[in-house]
This record gives sequence, structure tokens and C-alpha cells, in this order.
Amino acid sequence: MRNQVIDFLRSTKNTPQQKYNLALQFYMQANTPNPGIIRFHNTAGYSPQRLKELLYDLEQAFEIKPSDLAAKKIDAPISETLKSAVFEIPKWTKGAAGNKERKAFCAEHGIFVFGGKNKDLDKAIAEFVKEKTEQAEEESDEESDLQRKATEKEKAYDACLKVLASGQALEPAIVADIFTNTDTTKEEQENIVKAAKNHIFGETNDNDGDDLGVAENETPEAEKK
Repeated sequence: MRNQVIDFLRSTKNTPQQKYNLALQFYMQANTPNPGIIRFHNTAGYSPQRLKELLYDLEQAFEIKPSDLAAKKIDAPISETLKSAVFEIPKWTKGAAGNKERKAFCAEHGIFVFGGKNKDLDKAIAEFVKEKTEQAEEESDEESDLQRKATEKEKAYDACLKVLASGQALEPAIVADIFTNTDTTKEEQENIVKAAKNHIFGETNDNDGDDLGVAENETPEAEKK
């Protein structure tokens, strides 16, 4: 369980609200959870500050140190696209049986071969494997690019939430700073800002206030109460 909590704390794939809910679930599974903390968070619900406090309590409950959360240098995982597309050249049987195995491999994968000798078959198979591997690597790069963009959007969304939760307005200058060095379109930025505003203030009318700001008369739900 402790290793699962460490992986969870390292992860950046969840929204703040999702992270808050998951953190509370993990905390409830600790050996000696504090009932008062559980009652408080069940009643109070999410806020950026309460998320910070809950994550601290979670680390204490599982005796997790900052060094445990430090990123470890590991080899980049092979994407599923690359795993499924890469072919390994089989070990052929010697003699006539190996020739038949090569021909069967070519027939299975639609490899056209000039000549039926082993050297001809081996050359055609090697070219086929090289082509498929390069294709898979290109698709893997595309997957990585999509994942990078998704991460950028999540971080921008979190930054917008943080600004709004602090009582500030998402002025154009602030929005521009949040989306600096991100690969996002103007429309994507407006959608992220709108989603953050909806999370803090509730559903808003598209015509209320500026697309990249917060209307002066908008008040966070917490302050309305």
C-alpha cells in the first residue's frame, strides 16, 4: 500500500479534485488514520489549501519522506503502439525446414520476395522489420506528443484554479503567463479557463464576463456561504 501511495503522490495525471478524493481514500486505509481528519475532509470538501493539508497528513500516515517522492531516473517506457508493432526476427531452423519457416513468415506478413533462397528471404524480412519498427517509432512519438499536450493542459487548468481560489481574477496578462510555452490554441485556452471558472463559481453563462477574465461581481461559492 505504501508504494501505491508514493506512486499516487508522484502522479500528475489527476485533477486537484480527483487527487483530493483519492488522497482521502488512501488516508482511510492507513494503519492508524485520525477519525477527526476523515470527518473534517468528508464534511469540508475540496479546496486547494485542504488538498495540501490532506497530502501532508497522507505522507505522515504512511511515513513517506521527501526523498521517497524524488523522481527516479528510469528508462522511458515503450509505448503500447511500439510494443505491438515491433517484430522480432525468429530463430530459423537449419536446412530446408528453415527455408520453409522463412517463406511461411513472409506469406503471413505479406512480404514480397524476389527469389526463394535463404539470403533473399532474410534480406526481405530484415527490410520489413526495419520499416515496421520505424513506423511504430513515429507513432510512438505522436503518442508522446499527445501525452505532453495533455499534461500541459492539466497544469494550466490547475494554475487557473489556484488563481481563482486565491480570489484573483484571471486577467489576460495572468492567462498569458499561465499558457506561456504551452502548445495550446486560443480556443483551448478559453475552454480551460472556462472549465476552471465553472469549477470555482459553478456553471456560468458564456456571455457573462470576458472569456479570459472573471466578472467583477462573481464571488466564489465558498465566499457566498
